[in-house]
Amino acid sequence: MDIHVRLSAAAIRWLYITVIMADLLFILMTAAAGLDVSFIPDALLLQCDLRREGVLSAWYSSVLLLVNSMACMFVMSRRQERSWRGTWLVVALGLLMLSADETAELHERLGVKIDHLGFGAGYVPSKAPVFNWLMPAIPIAVVFGWALVVASRFWAETHPRSRRLALAGLACWVGVLVTEFVESQMVRQGMRRSLQAMTEEGLELAGSTLFLIAFLEYLRASSQSPSAIVSGADEGT
Repeated sequence: MDIHVRLSAAAIRWLYITVIMADLLFILMTAAAGLDVSFIPDALLLQCDLRREGVLSAWYSSVLLLVNSMACMFVMSRRQERSWRGTWLVVALGLLMLSADETAELHERLGVKIDHLGFGAGYVPSKAPVFNWLMPAIPIAVVFGWALVVASRFWAETHPRSRRLALAGLACWVGVLVTEFVESQMVRQGMRRSLQAMTEEGLELAGSTLFLIAFLEYLRASSQSPSAIVSGADEGT
């Protein structure tokens, strides 16, 4: 079933502004918490610190990923080919799983479980077994990234700006994996990690926001006439 959504330019613009401003707030508050800034109320730092679970920042990240997953389902409905629908379904389910992880701490639990089973990756000290999730997560990340790259190839024909935004978001998420590994080494060396969380969580939020903009821009373009989409592709913007 083809699902059509008409997106107001003004509403979309305000949505982008709201999400970007929220991203900046949470990233700056996470940096302030990491640097032990004293002039910001503790209650605000607690709710906006992206390192914490079960607070406003965690729920915001989860909702942002959930909205991305829903947007993927709308994008999936735009074409009937099995390859199109299959790849977008993989992307949508991946984003849904990440949304659940933000509130259920699935990857942290996985890391501890791996350590208890004696299959630790060996690159982190026993006091931080949660990082053991990185190794088994790599194949999942590869599948998710491959599906997104394959899906984005279709955008080259219709809306190259959305394609570039999605690939930029994917690059941010690759950066998240890199910073997680760097953090594991910092833990091993007993190094101070004042701004590491800001970098990691900031890249994650930036990736989610870039994905959302990419998906919504594609949906907005595909809701217009075919000639409008073609002209957007010709512009290359």
